[in-house]
Amino acid sequence: MLEKWTIAGALAVLLSTPATAEPLVYVTDGSANEVLVIDAATDTVVNSLPGIANPHGLVATPDGEYLVAGSLKETPQDQADPGAPNSRLALVHPDHDHVMLTIPVAGMTHHQAITPDGGYVISTHSTRGYVSVVDLNTNRGA
Repeated sequence: MLEKWTIAGALAVLLSTPATAEPLVYVTDGSANEVLVIDAATDTVVNSLPGIANPHGLVATPDGEYLVAGSLKETPQDQADPGAPNSRLALVHPDHDHVMLTIPVAGMTHHQAITPDGGYVISTHSTRGYVSVVDLNTNRGA
């Protein structure tokens, strides 16, 4: 059933919340600059989370409290400082339906992974040929 929500280049994350009996599926919709929230039981879009520039590479923390979405949108690279941040990761709180904060990173983000303890997100930057590691505890204020 969920195959019809698979969008080329998009990544879906399933989360179960106390407010719903069935899990919700979060799907990046890059060109629309949002993350879609789909009720898995009804295959219906029930919400969208705007404010993420061309989101890509969505991942959930192990406890399901946060989602991290990368952005394929880059500002021009600073030639004097090629490691300067020019893209962002978005930390989303799905229970509150909004972006909690954005974290600057160097280069558009392609895929994200979360460490098993939920403390770090690893993001790939295909235009730069490397990865970044972001401490989520520090960025969340934990």
